[in-house]
Amino acid sequence: MTKSPHPKKTSGPAQSPENTRWSPSIWISLSSAAIALCALMFTVQQGCLQREYWRLTAQPHMTVSFFYNDEGAGFMFGGTGIGHAILKTFEVFVDGKPQSNWTEMCRTLGFASKPTFEFVVPRPEAVFNPDSYNKTFWIPSGPQAEELKLKTSRVLIRACYCSIYPECWQVDSRGSFDRLRSCPAPEVTFSAPPRTVTLP
Repeated sequence: MTKSPHPKKTSGPAQSPENTRWSPSIWISLSSAAIALCALMFTVQQGCLQREYWRLTAQPHMTVSFFYNDEGAGFMFGGTGIGHAILKTFEVFVDGKPQSNWTEMCRTLGFASKPTFEFVVPRPEAVFNPDSYNKTFWIPSGPQAEELKLKTSRVLIRACYCSIYPECWQVDSRGSFDRLRSCPAPEVTFSAPPRTVTLP
C-alpha cells in the first residue's frame, strides 16, 4: 500500500463576505448607546458647571478694618461680598495678646481717661449678609477717639468664616486674607464685657 504524498484537506463551506457584516439592527443599537453616553456626559458636565457657578455666586467676603471720620474712630466688620458668610471665630489682640472683650482691649491699650464706646460682639455661627459691613467698636469724636487712632497699630482683629459650601477664609484688620480648610479654635473666646466695669 502506498500513501498519498499529499493528504486530502477537508473544509466546510466557504463563508461569504456578506456573512461577516453586522446587521442594521446592531448598528442602530450601538448608535443609540453612543448617543445616550454622550448625553449622560453632557449632563454631568453641565451639572458640574452649574455647581461651580452657584459656588462662585454664593462665595462670601468679610472685611475688618479701622475707620475714622468726624464722628469718631473705631473698627468696622461685616460682609462685603456677594454671598452669605457663616462666622466661626472672632478674635481681638493687643500687642499680640488675645483679649476677652472690648473693655479688656481698652484697659490693655492704657487710655489716659476712661473711653465711652459703642460695640457689637460678633457671635460664632452667626450668618452675615453681603451688606452687613458696619461698626463693631466705635468711640465718638473726642480725645479718646484721637488716642485710639494713635494706638490702632497695636490692635489686631482676626475673623474666620465659611460659605454654605465647605470653604473657609481668615481675614484680619491688617489686610491678610487666607483660604483655609477649616477655622481653627480661638485662643480666647471673645465675649461681651461685664455690665459693671471700672477702667483705670
